[in-house]
Amino acid sequence: MTENRNDLIELLKKSVQTVFDSHFGINVSDCHKTPKANGFAAVLPITFKDEQLIVTLWSEKKLLEKIAFILLMEETSSDLELQDVALEMLNLIVGHAKVVASDQSIGFSMETPKWIGKHSIDCIMPSCDDVILFQTEENCMALSLKKASGE
Repeated sequence: MTENRNDLIELLKKSVQTVFDSHFGINVSDCHKTPKANGFAAVLPITFKDEQLIVTLWSEKKLLEKIAFILLMEETSSDLELQDVALEMLNLIVGHAKVVASDQSIGFSMETPKWIGKHSIDCIMPSCDDVILFQTEENCMALSLKKASGE
């Protein structure tokens, strides 16, 4: 793993902590067990220090429902609304990382997140270079990185 990639992983870890704490009031910690449930996934192309990458967010449905309740102040289990929550969550996390990088004069740009569907985490992890697992009290999520194709 390159030094740049390590820097980005640390930046994303801190961003997850900050976003979950300040926006959602939820504590997150490292997850040491790969979840078996199907989850919702979204991707976001970025450029970090001249390296083009894809950040993938994978989340269990129950976590998205919890965050949807916090953001929308109503319960929802509509797949369409949960897709929007996954996209917004990814945008908030990577957007926070971009702001921190910008404050440190580190090159960081991001595109628009895209929904890629419901998948088991096992479908996403093998194609990624780096995977970071997080957990709340009872739910898991993952951020993963891979080189953008075409490089």
